[in-house]
Amino acid sequence: MHGELIEIAVSCPVDSVGRAEAHGCQGDRTQLHGAIAHTAEDTYTQLPPDQAILARRILLRLITPGQGAQDTRRPVHRTELDTGNPAGTTAVLDRLARARLVTLDDTTVDLAHEALITAWPRLRTWIQEDRERLRFHRQLTDAAKTWESLERDQGALYRGTRLAIAEEQLAGPEHYEDLTELERSFLTASTTAHDQEQRATARTTRRLRQFTAALSVLLVLALVAGLVAWQQYGASEQQRQKAVAAQQVLLSRQLAAQSATLVGSTPDLASLLAVHAYRTEPTTEATASLYTAAALPLQRRLTGHTSKVASVAFSPDGRTLASGSYDSTVRLWDAATSKTRTILTIPGSVWSVAFSPDGRTLATALDSTVQLLNVATGKARATLTLGTGLVASVAFSPDGRTLAVGSKDGTVRLWDPKTGKARTTLTGHTGNVTSAAFSPDGHTLATGSDDGTVRLWIVDSGKPRATFTGHAATVTSVAFSPDGRTLASGSYDSTMRLWDPETGKARATLTLGTGVVTSAAFSPDGRTLASTSDDKTVRLWDPKTGKTRATLTGHTNAVTSAAFSPDGRTLASTSDDKTVRLWDVSVRKPRVTVSSPALVESVAFRADGHPLVTASDDRSVLLWDPETGEARTTHVGRTEAVNAVAFSPDGHTLATGSDDDTVRLWNAHTSKTHAILAGHTEAVNAVAFSPDGHTLATSSYDDTVRLWNAHTGKSHAILRHTNFASVTFSLTFSPSGRTLAAPDGVFGKVRLWDVPTGKTRTTVTSPAYVHSVAFSPDGRTLATSSDDHTLRLWDVTTGKTKATIPSPSGNIRAVAFSPDGRTLATSADTTVRLLDVATGKNRATLTGHEDIVEGLTFSPDGRVLLTNSRDGTVRLWGVALPSTAALIRKICHAVHRDLTQEERSIYLPGQQPRQVCPS
Repeated sequence: MHGELIEIAVSCPVDSVGRAEAHGCQGDRTQLHGAIAHTAEDTYTQLPPDQAILARRILLRLITPGQGAQDTRRPVHRTELDTGNPAGTTAVLDRLARARLVTLDDTTVDLAHEALITAWPRLRTWIQEDRERLRFHRQLTDAAKTWESLERDQGALYRGTRLAIAEEQLAGPEHYEDLTELERSFLTASTTAHDQEQRATARTTRRLRQFTAALSVLLVLALVAGLVAWQQYGASEQQRQKAVAAQQVLLSRQLAAQSATLVGSTPDLASLLAVHAYRTEPTTEATASLYTAAALPLQRRLTGHTSKVASVAFSPDGRTLASGSYDSTVRLWDAATSKTRTILTIPGSVWSVAFSPDGRTLATALDSTVQLLNVATGKARATLTLGTGLVASVAFSPDGRTLAVGSKDGTVRLWDPKTGKARTTLTGHTGNVTSAAFSPDGHTLATGSDDGTVRLWIVDSGKPRATFTGHAATVTSVAFSPDGRTLASGSYDSTMRLWDPETGKARATLTLGTGVVTSAAFSPDGRTLASTSDDKTVRLWDPKTGKTRATLTGHTNAVTSAAFSPDGRTLASTSDDKTVRLWDVSVRKPRVTVSSPALVESVAFRADGHPLVTASDDRSVLLWDPETGEARTTHVGRTEAVNAVAFSPDGHTLATGSDDDTVRLWNAHTSKTHAILAGHTEAVNAVAFSPDGHTLATSSYDDTVRLWNAHTGKSHAILRHTNFASVTFSLTFSPSGRTLAAPDGVFGKVRLWDVPTGKTRTTVTSPAYVHSVAFSPDGRTLATSSDDHTLRLWDVTTGKTKATIPSPSGNIRAVAFSPDGRTLATSADTTVRLLDVATGKNRATLTGHEDIVEGLTFSPDGRVLLTNSRDGTVRLWGVALPSTAALIRKICHAVHRDLTQEERSIYLPGQQPRQVCPS
């Protein structure tokens, strides 16, 4: 019996206070806890004395004692449990695992269930007796691991008060067996360092006394002694400053690592830790965490409600946001500034809010009435009383002449908002009508109900039109797409269904996996469907494919509703956590889009950024104005497709390579050809000028790379490859101009040629086809993109790999460094990503191209990125990185809070309290 209850305890999910949540797991908690305690006590008392001591030590290792909060379990690595008796530890773990008190895997040990902490009196007593020592022991464990990760750096050792407490709490012989070998070494090293510092201080003191005595005898000796003492003090002070600096760096990196760990689950806390990490010390890790936090979609966290927030709606002009709460208020927010405009007191909990199409009236559902409020004055224009049933939902028709009110008595009433009179009552649902939505043309009303059905009604006649079945539980929400061709319904069965309103057929079923759907809303362009859930998330779906585009996390309780702003750039969500959140759901758009009449094969900027040039397969070479996207000049004269184009560094010459096996040099100002370079025997597919403009490199399908004098047009070197054939070539000079990098294509090799001699300096080998290569501005790093979905960074001097960065969206076609070397742009399929070179992490994602992106080019100032795609367009994107100060302002504005006392005690123990985001 006890074993069965323990198995139930292990398998049943529980909430934060140990209450069983899953259906079928709501049995007698007292019996369950009693079984756990009985099993634990039996197991413990049957252990031999030496193993009982080990069991106590192991179980306390698996617990994090709370400070102003509950005690929680703490998964640990097996090595942390080895305190000098591995055989005994293994035996005890086996006994505990057989009793289902702990769970084991290859590397980790964890309590089988949180309830063990509260259910077993003996364990509670142990924790209570040693609470302070256990809390400090956890801190010692973390400090020892950090010390080890920093190669046992002296700056990471305990000093001062912490060392004194550690020696008092943990250094005695009675606690020796409680510590791991690493913890003992850390404590010993700290004590040794402290003793050394004490001895050094004592020596300094003795010398000062000697100098003081000598002062009465000889002034000169006293001056010399003072000078020596001052030098020693200076050295000591320098060491102290170095130690403080090392501790700051350590803390910064630690906070950045914690931010990275938490960003997916608790993004608000992760963002605050990122800011604190950067302000502690602007390490590379802290900077990366700052960019990651700033890239989160949260725009603003709105606080003010004192109870659950049930509903939210944007005014038709997008300037006002209304939120209704169980605290008997409706708040009207300025959508631009996120400030509260008006607080309207309502006589009851607000279940639903809806703006009229003209934005002058706000309908609020509460108890058995609906209040129509004047948005400008906040006064009630009318009160609609149902008589029977409680109001669950409200919705205005597109023309504003009808208000649909769904009731918990299973009916839907259609009211005239002007007269306040009910026009008709729609009956048919057998349960609470949870939601209502009008079709865009206003002729059809969709309703969802506790009876698990979706019903369509003809608005003019009030007659039922269709009933959709398929959900296995309450239908919580219905929403029409803007074109009226799709109806979305969300349900407690953890699915959303997309219906064809004309045929009644389900087009798709979207499954959440966890949580139930509490509401659904289409974006104004119909390309995105948002769903909210009691699992604290908002999901954004592609209604065409049924795939999840993004999951928005941050709410700390069930999310109850969501609404898009009229421009579709912002999504508002409400939650039982008493907050409203505004999310940035806009897609980053290019500054300019150039539509070419043919497939663009190559693009380039002139040195001053004006103009840009494109080469196309229709034999054209076009100069464009990057500000307007208008074509300025057309270079003609080619007889075949133009595959490659490049400006000389001074901007006076334009080089083009073509399928006619030639390279042409043009006057960029007059569009006249001043040289035709012949020598290749097949199509030319890449051209590149050296940084000084004296040399032009070209590659061809004839398996050669040629070096030409860019002024005379004479070929002065031919570089041959064993197999130099590839559909897309890439040639790039190092910043010094002495090295030329060129890929061998299918063999995955990239050769680095010495330009003056024409000899191979080194070869780097990728395991897959290499599409593109690029040198960093300092010439020390070479980036290669390949068909194994990977970007690689190579050390140019050694030829060794410095970093390998996987692509989440396919083979990487192109790669380019920003002029300052901080950002690396990559393209994979239709997506362009901007990566932080130092950390390899994604800073921004650019989407919009409808076919593969073939090329990337930064403007000379690095503020614009040029992309060309097989979809026939060239796009110019603003990619200037904001300053870290701007990032911090954005984060603090969005999160709109500071670290709590509990968060400080966990992540900043012993640190002086200071505001992360000063108001």
